[in-house]
Parts: sequence; C-alpha cells; structure tokens
Amino acid sequence: MIDLDDALLERVRESYRAGLGRPVRRGRNLEQVYDTLQVLAMADRLPVKEITTLGKATDPRERGLKAARNGQLEEGAGLIAESRRIYGSARLSREAADYAETFQTAAESYIEYRSGDYAAADASMMRSLQLCEDLANAFGDSFEMRRVHLARNVARIRAFAGDRNQGLRISAKLLQYIGSRESAWPLPYSGPPRRRLLPDDAAMFMLDQVLAEALRLLEPDAPAAIANLPAVAEARDLLLFGAPAFQRAAHCLSACIGYVERDTRVFLEESSDFFETGAQSLELVWREMEKKFLPADRAVGSQTMGTLAEIGFAK
Repeated sequence: MIDLDDALLERVRESYRAGLGRPVRRGRNLEQVYDTLQVLAMADRLPVKEITTLGKATDPRERGLKAARNGQLEEGAGLIAESRRIYGSARLSREAADYAETFQTAAESYIEYRSGDYAAADASMMRSLQLCEDLANAFGDSFEMRRVHLARNVARIRAFAGDRNQGLRISAKLLQYIGSRESAWPLPYSGPPRRRLLPDDAAMFMLDQVLAEALRLLEPDAPAAIANLPAVAEARDLLLFGAPAFQRAAHCLSACIGYVERDTRVFLEESSDFFETGAQSLELVWREMEKKFLPADRAVGSQTMGTLAEIGFAK
C-alpha cells in the first residue's frame, strides 16, 4: 500500500482534463515534404530521364507500403518488387541508383519486419541507413531527418526481435542526439558531424516518433529499462533546456523514470506537467502515455503503484 497525496492526484486529473481540451498540432507529413525537396534538389543535377525513372519506381513502392500497412503483405511485397525492377533495369548514375536503393531497402525491410524475419529486416534497414549517409556525404544532400527516422526503425526492429536493451539504448541515444549532442549518434558512423543539418521542425517531428518508441520499453523491473535509465536521464537533462516541445518531452521522460523507479510522487508530478499542456506536437507520445498509463480495462481506485489508472487516475 502506497500513501498517496490526494491533492497531487487531483492535480494530475485536472491536468489531463485540461490537456484534452487543448488543440493537437497535426503538422504536415514532414518526411514526405523533405523527400520531395530532396528530389527537387537532385533535379538540378541529374538528367530528366533519371528523375522520371525515380518517380516511376516510387509509385508502386508507396502503394506496396500502404498495402503492407493494411495487412496485405503479399500484395505489398509484389508492388515493392516491381519498384526494384523499374529502377534496376535502368542505367542510373551512382547518385540516382543509391537514392532509389535507400528507399527500396527500407521498404523491403518493412515487409521483412511485418513477416517476422527480424534479422533480414535489420540488415535491410542498416543498408538503407548506410546508403542515406553515403548520399549525404558524397553529394552534399542533407537527408538528416531520414537518417534519424531510419535509426529509429532499427531500434524498433531490434526491440521486436527480442533485444529490448538495444532498442532502448538506440532510442535513448537518439533522444540525446535530437537534443543536440552530436556524439550521441547510436549506430556506427565515421563521417562528418551532421546534427546541425537537422532542421528545427524536423527535430520536433522526430522527437515525437523516437520518444514514443522509448516509452514502450520503459517498464518497472525490466532489465532493459534499468540498464538504460542513465542514458534516458541524460536525454531528459538535454531536452529540458531546449524548445518548449523539448521541455515537455523532458517531463514525459521524468514521469517514466519515476514509473520505472516506482517513485510515485515524481511519476505524478511529472505526468501532471506533461498532460497539462495537451498533446500539441507530441501526438504520438500523448497516445502512448494514454495507452501505457490509462488502459480502459483497468479498475480505477487501487492504491498500488503501477499505471495511473491503478492509482486512481480516471478519464
């Protein structure tokens, strides 16, 4: 039995209700926007024929990914294979070929991931990441948002494969990287510094994705959470001095640290600070916090430490 501060508990309830009433800042699909900008930049260097080929290969690949996300893996795999045939039969320059290949191998990784072949999915995603970095360093293209996105995908694949320690390690280090620590990049890389090339809006967008990924792995008594808690705390400290969205992410991490350490007061205080301002640009994180701490099938009113629902936090 844990002695709870009723006033603090009520503050969390009020913060959550207040946050629900605030607007969600649903931004553009920034990944698509930046990918389009990259193609436009390449169009200044590459022949029209190559740009046309890349466009033709993109369509079946995107349709294949959509089908796979809807559970139609066989159809998705077929469309993605068609994309490879389109650009594979063309005589492309190195830049155009590598550009096609980084998107292709990431799409193939998704099919492998959904099929449960995590080793193949990991290898394909790492190949996509390597090509992304090679393009950036050889041709001066940014690709930094895509680079962070691909690293986040590696974290997810490894967690689903059973290596939750690696999944959380990569996610925690990525949060540090987004918080402007260049040396925190979590995967092998020997090129020039790149964090300064991540635009502010892209950093906010990826913060939501990466933090939501980390939240899934932060559980009391979980070996991965305990082993990576110092790295999570470092990410929290870096984000605390950033933009408002970064500060809100820091409150979220502090709440989860309290959750892992079974520190009820820290958990409640930081959850209140996070919920009070609403989801805003951290829509995925907000949803993950609800899913994690407000399960609909939990009884409300118990005085044991665990989820917010279990300590009396009701919608």
